[in-house]
This record gives sequence, C-alpha cells and structure tokens, in this order.
Amino acid sequence: MKLQSYLPTKFEVSGYIVKLKTAASFWMKFATIQEKTPDTSNFMTYAVKSVRKNGVECGFEDLTPEILTKIYEKVFYFQTCGVEPEKYPQAKKKQEKILDYNKDLPAIIAAFQQVYNINLLEIKEDKYLIDTMHWWHFSALLNNLPSGNQLKDFYMYYRSVDIKDMPNKTDYDKKQRAHIIKMKEIVSLNPKKQTQPEESEFLKRSRRLNG
Repeated sequence: MKLQSYLPTKFEVSGYIVKLKTAASFWMKFATIQEKTPDTSNFMTYAVKSVRKNGVECGFEDLTPEILTKIYEKVFYFQTCGVEPEKYPQAKKKQEKILDYNKDLPAIIAAFQQVYNINLLEIKEDKYLIDTMHWWHFSALLNNLPSGNQLKDFYMYYRSVDIKDMPNKTDYDKKQRAHIIKMKEIVSLNPKKQTQPEESEFLKRSRRLNG
C-alpha cells in the first residue's frame, strides 16, 4: 500500500478515468466468489462503477480488449491493496487457508470492536459501517491485528500451524501434536466429511415398523 495513493477511488487507464467500488463488504464478497469461480471477469466488470473519457461515460462494449485488460489489472491492483499483478507472490505449494471472510465474519466483527473499538455493524445513513469503510482501510486494520483476540489467537493461529514442522518424539511432543490436530479440525475451513455410523438393527426394525 503506497502512501501517495492511499485510499484510492479511481484510476487513470490510457486516458480513461475508472471509478471502482470501494466498500469493504463488496471486496470481501469478491474474494469469496473468486475462490469458487476462477473466471471472475463479469464480476470484475461489476466492480467498476463508471468509465469516463473527456467527461463522457463509456460502456464496456465501447472499450477495446487492450483497455479492458488494463482495467482488469487495476481491479486486481485495487483488490490486493496496491500490489502490481506481476509482483504478486505465487505460492510455491498449496497452503491451508487461514481466513474466510464469510465464515469468519463474526470473529472479524468482534476483533475490530475489541482491538480498535470499531463497530463494523454501526449504521450510518441506512448503511452498515462495513458497507462504507474503504477496502484498503479495512485490510490494513485486519492484516495488522495484534494478538489477544479470538480471530488472531484461535482461528488463524491453529489454521496456520503446520503439523509437519512439529516434533513427534517425546510423549509431550505427541500430546501437543494431538492437541494441535484436534484444534485444526475444529477451526478448519475445509472440514473432512464425517462418515455416518452404521444404523443399528433396532433402528432399522423401528423404521420398518413405522413405515
């Protein structure tokens, strides 16, 4: 995040002025959909509020593929809070996800209230604060949360622990390892499907008798 471009709302692309949606809630939803749908070009178009050139509003059908590509790059730049696409780090190996904006929203709301005394559900002019807070502002606060809250110390911590790096020699090591594995199962964002126990003969007979 660059100080000179702090909390941007628009960008210049080859003479076009591109205004983007800036609400944190929108970009949280964007990230959630992006994980489920690899092709987010339509949603990226939805992220753009307007495109103007010389004060005249332009439709996407009026733009060349080259301009559209540059706009998509700016959308990505905005989403990553100022990281250029070519500089965005690529993960060397698939790592466990440690944060889900949808599932962790209650913990996020609680952490902001506890740490920053910011009520993300405060209503102003018929909108929640999370619907008006700038994405870069929200991300800066979220990414710099200190320890001492449920989100940081419980959910994100246990998801981030790599079992492979833990010692497993002494009894204490094994107990700690077992504890971490249990905690990781509790907070996992990708819980394993549990096999249903086989139905007992009593329940089978009861179900047959009762139709």
